[in-house]
Amino acid sequence: MPYFTQKTWTDRLVEFAGRRTLKNVATNETATYDITRAEGNVSREGDAFSSANMNGLEQRIAEAFAAVEADVGSLPVFTSLNALELPESGVSIVDIYSAMPMNSLVYLDANNSNMVTDIPEEGSGFLEILKIRSRNVARYTRSISSGSNDKGAWYGTFKWSPRVAFNGWVKIATNTDIDTLKSTFQAGVDTLYNKCVSRGATPSDKTPTAISGAIDTIYTNRYTAGRSQGQQDVINNPAAYGIPLRSGYQKLVSFTQWPSTGRTITTTITDYARYREISQNNIVVGIRNCGGHGTNEPSVTIQAYCNGYDANSGTVSIFISGDIQSGNVVLSII
Repeated sequence: MPYFTQKTWTDRLVEFAGRRTLKNVATNETATYDITRAEGNVSREGDAFSSANMNGLEQRIAEAFAAVEADVGSLPVFTSLNALELPESGVSIVDIYSAMPMNSLVYLDANNSNMVTDIPEEGSGFLEILKIRSRNVARYTRSISSGSNDKGAWYGTFKWSPRVAFNGWVKIATNTDIDTLKSTFQAGVDTLYNKCVSRGATPSDKTPTAISGAIDTIYTNRYTAGRSQGQQDVINNPAAYGIPLRSGYQKLVSFTQWPSTGRTITTTITDYARYREISQNNIVVGIRNCGGHGTNEPSVTIQAYCNGYDANSGTVSIFISGDIQSGNVVLSII
């Protein structure tokens, strides 16, 4: 694909180039006039905005891009020091840069320090020097794509005023940097994965997405289990949560004819020892008229209690009185 695509400009053609229609905004009437230029003295001629001028500009831009494309697309590449008329050993980075023509690239297998004297580390590696339009960069790569322990990459630049000099190497990455990052990250992933497994949720793999999903599962399971356990704790020991424990009883007393003297209800309270411990034998009785018919509301009194109870249960007798003819009464004991 070319760097620049030319556009062909054309002039706009009309029948009456100087004709204009004017409108009187007060009367809303329009009139058409032919207008001619009356510029007076021309102090300096200029370039008209025309298709010829614009196409000339396009041509000049295209030629400039073509020149750049030709230079960049045909960079000479030197893969040996002999090609630069330099000895095959004992040369410096500056020697190589100075011998390079403008707009060229050097790519050398700098396999030992005797070949190039100032590579950052000895051993097999590749030296690249780019010199284009007085801009430059040098890169040294130490087997970064191999499986050896000699991975590493450095870069540097040159200055050429008042004389050519190399600014020195800056380390990009080394084997230790890469391996430390990999091992640290992997150790962290393994720790999270193993913790999820120990909490009962095994991720499908060791990716962040899978581990995140397992953490959600652990949270949900722990929340559900904790909620259930909390409910059971309250049931097992309500007093520990400030909830008094009492035996409860509720009975619907139905009748068609109420005794004139009232009625006695006897009920058994289970776990009576526990009931007595908390309530100190204070029994609260309530009665609610639930459809009873009479002239007075029913009333209730404790007739007798703690009759014949043992460690686990006891009986309570409640006397219900009132002018009730028939219906239902709800008796509650707590």
